[in-house]
Parts: sequence; C-alpha cells; structure tokens
Amino acid sequence: MRSSTSRHLHSSVTYGLSALLDLPQVETTVDELMSAPLSVPCGVSPVDAITLMREHRVRHLFVVDAMGEYLGIVHLEGVVRAARRHEPIRTAIVENAAVVRPHTSAQTAAEYMLRTRTPALPVLDAAGNLRGIVTEADFVRWYARLAAEQAKRSTHEPYETRDEELPSGARITIVAPR
Repeated sequence: MRSSTSRHLHSSVTYGLSALLDLPQVETTVDELMSAPLSVPCGVSPVDAITLMREHRVRHLFVVDAMGEYLGIVHLEGVVRAARRHEPIRTAIVENAAVVRPHTSAQTAAEYMLRTRTPALPVLDAAGNLRGIVTEADFVRWYARLAAEQAKRSTHEPYETRDEELPSGARITIVAPR
C-alpha cells in the first residue's frame, strides 16, 4: 500500500503529466527527454541496489546480464520487497514491462504512462539495446521548460495597470496580475 505522501506525489506528477497534454502540439520525441540509464548486474544484492538508488536519487534501475544485455526494470518498491524477503534482485524485475523506442513521441509515452499508471519506461532501440529511461520526473522537467519558453514568447504583460484617484486626491497606478 502506498503512503499518503507517495499517493500525493503520484497525484501531483499525474496532474503534471496531464497538463502536458493540454500544451500546444510540440514534436518532441522520447530520446529528447530521457535520462541516462543506470543498470546493475543480475547478481547484485537488493541491498546494494537500494544503496545505488539512494546515491543516484533514482527510483528505477535496469537489470542486465553478464554481457550487459537488458533483462528488465526494477522499481524501488520491488527492490525493497526483495531485500526484506532475502530474495535475489531478479525477483523484483517487472514482468512484461512496456518499453518505448527513441523515436516515440513524448505525447504517446505520456498518454501511455497516465493510462497505465506506469512511473517509468525503458527506452530500447530496435536492436534491443538500452538507450535510456523516461520517467515522470523527465516529463515534469520538460513541462517546466515548455512553460518557461511559452512565457518568454508571450507578447502580453503578466500584469495590468489602472490609474485611480485616492480620496486624498493623489493619483496612483495600480499594478495587479491579469
């Protein structure tokens, strides 16, 4: 069960992803948003994986085989569960995890993540090589950048002014947000 803080954070991020879908169409692809992949070998202990996640401040890791080939993705909750049960990290791998290709549109990825409540998607190229990860945080950063760019392009002032006369007869200009 998620804590109330976790539920609130997920709700906030979900709202942020929803807001992205209301922006004007921007042709952005997943490879423009994704973060660098952080992976661990399948033999790593869940405790070591948690330590790595804390050090890098991430909630998702990729598990790779001895050749560095992608085996799957693990989320913090699953790794913690594996650690408590003294199970190998392999038991925390998300089965049949959805992945996206680098050329997938950001909007498609965001819509899928919202619909399925998926917090992150691995980005694999056509040969199955791990290229990165796109997370809720990547979308929040993208949204913030787009909103800032849109504000810079805006031709209207973010405030309005109006002249008034006070009872004393002094003339003032009121500055207020639009």
